[in-house]
Amino acid sequence: MRKKPGRYSLLNRRNAKRGRISLLIGVAAAALLITGIVIAYRNRGEAGILVGVLGIAAFAVAVFGFIMGLLGFKEEDKRQLYSWIGSLLNAAVWLLLAGTFLAFV
Repeated sequence: MRKKPGRYSLLNRRNAKRGRISLLIGVAAAALLITGIVIAYRNRGEAGILVGVLGIAAFAVAVFGFIMGLLGFKEEDKRQLYSWIGSLLNAAVWLLLAGTFLAFV
């Protein structure tokens, strides 16, 4: 069976490189955030500077991952799935940390 003219296949397209990087960075930022939460919970809120450093690192990593996800959308003829997932994951981590900071200031 021949392909109809004007139909394109998505199977030959690869995922955007920056989108994949954004997704991996988002997973790392979420892991840092979860690690900080677990440490604070186990120490009954008396974790000190370690949790603060983990939070700031997760915040910075999430901002970088969000920027990489946005740059992944500019790649021509690539799938954008990982760019979407990475951008949303990084934005969720960033907003959670920013909301937590604003709630306690």
